[in-house]
Amino acid sequence: YTALSNEVQRLKADLTNEGYTAIITTVAPGTSTTSVWTHLNSVYQTTNWLVGALFIGDVAKIVYGGTYSDGYYWNMHQFQTNAGAVGSHDIWVGRFTISGSELGAEADLIRYALDANHYYRTGQSRLPNKAYVHVGDDWGAGNPMDGDAQAATEVNIAKQVWTNAFVDSNADGTLNGVNGSDLICQLSHGNHDYYTAGMSKESAHAGLVQSRAMLCTSCGSGYPDGVVNHQLFSRGGGNLISVGASIECNPASYTIFRDDLAHLPAGQQAAFRSLLAAGEIWGQAMLKRFPFPEYATPTRGRRAP
Repeated sequence: YTALSNEVQRLKADLTNEGYTAIITTVAPGTSTTSVWTHLNSVYQTTNWLVGALFIGDVAKIVYGGTYSDGYYWNMHQFQTNAGAVGSHDIWVGRFTISGSELGAEADLIRYALDANHYYRTGQSRLPNKAYVHVGDDWGAGNPMDGDAQAATEVNIAKQVWTNAFVDSNADGTLNGVNGSDLICQLSHGNHDYYTAGMSKESAHAGLVQSRAMLCTSCGSGYPDGVVNHQLFSRGGGNLISVGASIECNPASYTIFRDDLAHLPAGQQAAFRSLLAAGEIWGQAMLKRFPFPEYATPTRGRRAP
């Protein structure tokens, strides 16, 4: 905490200026997941409007059967003890965690993320209000499969929120929008270190990841210290929200532009998009209408809204 105390206090001030009551709690090394959840639950029970929590540093991660997820911390009704769907979405929880990386010192990388968060909250970051949808050509409908056609269908839905929404028709390996956009929603193959749409841990630091939100449907990409995690810590400001999977995932796991998903209540994603269109922040919109199918929760790599 000492190395980042100025930035953490600045974040508290930013939140206070936005009308929130912000509380800083230091967590001792080795504190268990149960203890972290119990603390959050005690605040939730005694505070009328606890809406979220941001973990900074290596706060305990919940893992069941190799599935890491901060989604379990969202459930304030009970501490989940299995890898099933998150039972209740009561608060949002995000984290700035990067440890043991060869791509930069922990405090320096987290400082990048906190700086980007501050610049966004204070209006110092100016990114175009554009959205890009990328679907790899080995996905999508038809025979042969046509990723651009699926992306075009999703873009038509995306325009309900983003007037300037575009199909990213670049071949896998070159991801459009990373040099300035509000959202990138991508589907491609992946693993812990990279996804084929055009991002790796190394490229996240060598180039730019200046998109406010990235929804990454790529197997394993949201694993701790994985590529989705590194997107938060790009120099010059990375993602404000970065969502990915710590294990294998369904091809529709993290898009918010599919209204045909059997595993979501009818109208769920449409209601979520309507909240965003009305100006609701991502975290609150997720609590009101969680947009991802239950087979896609738990999720990993989610950064604070």
